[in-house]
Amino acid sequence: MKQLGTCDAACSGQGNRATVQPCNRATAQPRNSAGEFSTSFKPDFCFPTGKENNAICETDPFMQSSYEGQVRPKLKMRLNYKTLVYNAEAAYIISLILFAFLSVNSASANISFFTAEGFVSAEVRHPSDTNYFFKTDGTFLFLYSNGIWQIQFTYQHSYHPDSIPSRKKMGTVIDCKRIPDGIREIITPPDNTNNPSATTSSSSFPSMAQQELFLPWLSLCPNPELPMVSSNLIHFDFRREMLSNPKNEGRFSIGYIEPGKQFLSELTVTNNGAMIQYDGNVVELPAPYNNGYIQFSYRVLAVTNYNGVTFPLNVVLYQFAPSPTGNSSDDIYPAVVSTLNVSRIATNEEGWDRLQVPSHLIALAGF
Repeated sequence: MKQLGTCDAACSGQGNRATVQPCNRATAQPRNSAGEFSTSFKPDFCFPTGKENNAICETDPFMQSSYEGQVRPKLKMRLNYKTLVYNAEAAYIISLILFAFLSVNSASANISFFTAEGFVSAEVRHPSDTNYFFKTDGTFLFLYSNGIWQIQFTYQHSYHPDSIPSRKKMGTVIDCKRIPDGIREIITPPDNTNNPSATTSSSSFPSMAQQELFLPWLSLCPNPELPMVSSNLIHFDFRREMLSNPKNEGRFSIGYIEPGKQFLSELTVTNNGAMIQYDGNVVELPAPYNNGYIQFSYRVLAVTNYNGVTFPLNVVLYQFAPSPTGNSSDDIYPAVVSTLNVSRIATNEEGWDRLQVPSHLIALAGF
């Protein structure tokens, strides 16, 4: 148990009420119960009072053990209003520092709420004609709160060499959200040219065919719900209706951003040498791809630290396909290249008010 006594200016630091510092053990002279000075008693810490030659010293006067051959005298507890105020202020400052420290560390361990926004693009390439490609891009807003994520993507550009009407996607908004039984998706055409439409699915993540939604989910969702088979196998075809196919298994490697290990840093998935058609039939690939090849590779290129949490900043996702003239399983080409760049991160409610979705819609149930 601690008690307070008074000591002289040897404790120093007058005028700085929030400072706690060691006393000068050689000269500090607290008074004993009789009002006499005793050099046998040496206090540990002082709380300066702001008065000249006076400070409040914290000590342990109830111990009667010998100290340098002399017996410590007991001191009477003498507290006054200023002493209580000074100690309360010091305790308050210490508590604020401790709270900030715990907040940063808890944020690294478990992210409960944040928003992110930026730009995402996807380009589909032809294996032999570099001038023939399909490309879309736009802005995204990602929101996460206690395990529930929501993505809103707005088309800015859409290009296909054989389809001029695809440009009509400009301004279209796709809003995808995790719900208890799967996900729901709302598509809002630009300028209210058509009524919004909504669908639901029992899947736990966006379709990989929708890179504008899939890549923000894969990049920014803490510990994303990947379609794992076991500790070393994963479903290489992420389509929900194909997850039950026994041939839909492949090896993978995975990494997480340090130190929090909340976001993926890399993910490489290997196809086992099979192609699953839309009707569920499995076709074995010809040699040299029948023994497997890398189907897609995700990488974080840059990170940023915000409020004690390390977030992905720039990412790229390559979806590979066998080359028509390949001689080995390494002869593959990037059929789809998707990139994501984060421009803003917030850990408050900023961004939620920008979500503009219809309040009432009848959704069509998907698979």
